[in-house]
Amino acid sequence: MKKLYTLLAAVILTASAFAQAPEKMSYQAVVRDAGNALVTDQAVGMQIIILQGFTSGTAVYVETQTPNTNINGLVSIEIGSGTVVSGAFNTIDWSDGPYFIKTETDPTGGTNYTITGSSELMSVPYAIHANTADSIVGGDTDTQLDSVGVTNLGFVAGAHTVDTDTQLDSTGVAALGYVAGAHTIDTDTQLDSTGVTNLGFVAGAHTVDTDTQLDSTGVAALGYVAGALTSYTETDPIYGASVASGITGVDTTNWNTKQWGVNGNNIYSTAGNIGIGHDNPLSKIHLRDTLTGTKYKSLRMNIVGGNNSASYYSGLDVVIVGSNGDNKAIVGGSTGTSLGENRGVSAYASNGYDNVGVLGTATTSNTNTNGFNIGLNGFARNSVFSNIAVGAYAEGGATSNGVSIGVVAQATSTTTAGTNYGIYAEGSNGATNYAGYFVGDVTVTGTFVNPSDAKFKKDVKQINSALSTIRLLNPVQYNFKADYIKSLNLPSNHQYGFIAQELKLVLPDLVHTQKAPASATLGSSIDAEKGKKEEREEITFEGVNYISLIPIMVKAIKEQDAKIIDLENTINELKIALEKLTAK
Repeated sequence: MKKLYTLLAAVILTASAFAQAPEKMSYQAVVRDAGNALVTDQAVGMQIIILQGFTSGTAVYVETQTPNTNINGLVSIEIGSGTVVSGAFNTIDWSDGPYFIKTETDPTGGTNYTITGSSELMSVPYAIHANTADSIVGGDTDTQLDSVGVTNLGFVAGAHTVDTDTQLDSTGVAALGYVAGAHTIDTDTQLDSTGVTNLGFVAGAHTVDTDTQLDSTGVAALGYVAGALTSYTETDPIYGASVASGITGVDTTNWNTKQWGVNGNNIYSTAGNIGIGHDNPLSKIHLRDTLTGTKYKSLRMNIVGGNNSASYYSGLDVVIVGSNGDNKAIVGGSTGTSLGENRGVSAYASNGYDNVGVLGTATTSNTNTNGFNIGLNGFARNSVFSNIAVGAYAEGGATSNGVSIGVVAQATSTTTAGTNYGIYAEGSNGATNYAGYFVGDVTVTGTFVNPSDAKFKKDVKQINSALSTIRLLNPVQYNFKADYIKSLNLPSNHQYGFIAQELKLVLPDLVHTQKAPASATLGSSIDAEKGKKEEREEITFEGVNYISLIPIMVKAIKEQDAKIIDLENTINELKIALEKLTAK
């Protein structure tokens, strides 16, 4: 904060009635610091400005000086003898006033002037102004001293009468401006009360103030009124145009009660909550805002990372530590009725070696047998159109060597005792539920497993007449239509399979009605700031559970195999009978 200093100044104007006046003015000031202590025995930097007309008028002369204060904090300078910044002191037309003296002071001796004061020159420097008498404008060019010239000199023109009397009589004494009469001489060599009075002083004992502090008596002796400064009118136009000019004592209450503090270049608060757009904040930082059509961000941070490839740079780093309960580093909620999109948390990262829009980490040891560490958790509900708890989008760069992965999940343990799930998804409570819905090809490098434990099953029966069922099926080869290849990302190569509607007539349990959600995926490009989705209506279609055909086909193969064995046995019997007939 700006420190205020008190500056007491007195300007002393001196002139000689019988000699050429020097082009200087004496100036004295007492300098105090912010603690009201005198700045003693040290150099201070000063800039003196002579202003014409008013306190913010034209600077006709500017100079700088670096004087030293004495033990009483008093500094004495002669204006006109410093380092000239602009103007010339000896060319100032003092008759064209009024004039003001403005001083700027740096108590540390430099040029960072933090003290500013202005005062009007109530008395014109007459000794300096008298120099103009050296040049009389419009004078009489006549070289003869005529009656006009005598009159201009202040005398009465006419014949001169010479007093031939050589004695200084009463008339001569009166002509010299004295009173004629006997002269009484004071032979006393002591300066008594009469002599003191004659010198213009008050006779009496002289009391010397030995106090080095500028107390009320000293202030009064300098011509000021002692006491606290109760009011002050700032005349500096720069200050008047600044935000600080509107600050009142009420505005500084929280600073004075130490709710805010300063530590070096840092401002901090250890007291209550901070509200932005909210007069009753409910948390350490509480932001409330109303967004409009042209204002769609309440909080925005533009962070420029460093160039150290071995370091990690974070735009927002949130850590929460707790011993119990649910700890969530960032919770994003999006509610309300909107024709657009409400996003609880939206993040974007670009132009780095590794770019991470949202990074969720939960690593602290959790000994609670029912506890979870969740790096990233999404929750979405109450939309009649589409709820997406966690949305991910990856778009390749300009080269063909990159790999774009929408979601990467890895689960690992420090021991082999646990069970790890890279991705765990669940769909429930809907008319149609999908734990996973993939628009495009799916590759599994491990084992694809369906639950088949006996403890899960009831009403177990053998499959009968599987071969007859297979005979009713109509396998076909086909290609998908172009419109659906684009909207559902169906494969464009040649396909083999069944027509779901035909298969449903034979094996209805293997055909399921499917729904491709409307606008479930982000579009082919993304707006880095707001995001952009490709509009798509919901598509309903029939799908086939090809895996469940396997048991039916296996049973059909077994039935066919039994028939083959029967035929082989029949053939063998016929061979034996034929051999016997041939042998006869």
